[in-house]
Amino acid sequence: MWSHCAFIAGVFLLLLSDRRVASEDPETWWSIGQEELRETLRTVRNVNKAKNVVVFVGDGMGVTTVTAARILQGQLKGASGEEGYLYFEKFPHTGLLKAYSNNMQVSESSASGTALFSGQKVNSDTVGLSSKATPKQCRGSQEFSIDGLLQWAQANGKSTGAVTTTRVTHSTPAGLYAHCANEDWEADTDIPSSEQDGHCKDVATQLVETSPGNRLDVLMGGGWTKFLPNIPNAVDGPTMKSGCRADGRNLIEEWLAEKRRRGGNHSFVDSRESLLQVDPKTDSLLGLFSAGAMNPKLGRAESSTEPELKEMAVKAVEILAKNPNGYFLMVEGGLIDDSHHRGLAARALHETIAFAETVQAVDAITNSNDTLLIVVADHSHALIFTGYQKRGTSILGFGSRKLTDQKPFTSLLYLSGKGSSGDVPRRNISADNTSQYWSNYIILHTGRQFWVAEFELSGGLSLSYSWLELATAFS
Repeated sequence: MWSHCAFIAGVFLLLLSDRRVASEDPETWWSIGQEELRETLRTVRNVNKAKNVVVFVGDGMGVTTVTAARILQGQLKGASGEEGYLYFEKFPHTGLLKAYSNNMQVSESSASGTALFSGQKVNSDTVGLSSKATPKQCRGSQEFSIDGLLQWAQANGKSTGAVTTTRVTHSTPAGLYAHCANEDWEADTDIPSSEQDGHCKDVATQLVETSPGNRLDVLMGGGWTKFLPNIPNAVDGPTMKSGCRADGRNLIEEWLAEKRRRGGNHSFVDSRESLLQVDPKTDSLLGLFSAGAMNPKLGRAESSTEPELKEMAVKAVEILAKNPNGYFLMVEGGLIDDSHHRGLAARALHETIAFAETVQAVDAITNSNDTLLIVVADHSHALIFTGYQKRGTSILGFGSRKLTDQKPFTSLLYLSGKGSSGDVPRRNISADNTSQYWSNYIILHTGRQFWVAEFELSGGLSLSYSWLELATAFS
């Protein structure tokens, strides 16, 4: 089932058995090693040409995040946690990547997303533009637009889609279809007056007006404010909420009108209930389920009207799979990154587990004979895992030792951002409930808020499918 799959991470991962062992003596470990070896030798290389490609992007899902999420997943099931694995960790091909951008040692999502989808390293802060473009400079930037997987797939008659838990105009999904000198120019009101004379289109407008965005068959996530005009006291409705646009345009209605002009069945949905009712025979689907990014899985109210990532991904596959020429789909677990930026480790780990469940759900409804699944992180984060804890210790708990100030620290720490360091005495966190999702799980608390920085994933690229091979799937 997995022979047409690959997992790209920041280190090569040793995959252990998922079973709990009663006695971890040398014979037991030898037996497990032999079993793993036999399983590897039984793997038959899949030499079929992929008709369908699904790229799962764990935004900010670095190696420490994968390790900690794996342990938490096991502990949530009553196990020790260390011996388990996330679903995609058992894929037969594992590789490494270098996530630096053209002009920065540490990339961010717009440049790394563009690199993932085009094969070209570009300047940080830019989306869909070559390295010749100047970040945040509108004038002349469009001459440096580059093509990528979405254009290649559409040019070969394939259906295309994108699913995310962030705004659909955010950095990673925008890297699929937009060409913009600044990843933050998601709506017309996001473009500063000093750059408006360059006649650059905001990301939401590009999605509706220009190819390849306006040729997407499925797009789901959050961020309807970027598509709707700012109308105080707007009548509440699927396409009548008040947004942030100053140009008065309702891009959702424009999207629907353009799809109707082309003919076929097209739907716009804004709730989980309406999504689940969508007929897979639908030709095009736009789903915007929140004003900004969607709500995280951890702490989400039972009354939430938002779908889960795996529900969006499965519906996307059902719609796209009708095309006999195949399809390309990008699925992003975007709130992993959002949680790390805010210093919310527990929330990030739960998002990673939900991301892995999404991979499993899609794998269950696809066929490895014609579908290639790729799981990748676009960059890492400043999360570290330390403390010499005993096996089975809560991954959201304390380390086994205290520092020289005799105060405890947590197993998961952030090296930058809120509480990472400071020249003020850190408070004693002994009484903190670190299992609660709003905790920051940090070693220090300075009382200052910073944006937690991304980290570089380094190493060599080792994949069964190079960019050249992947591109041939669309030729």
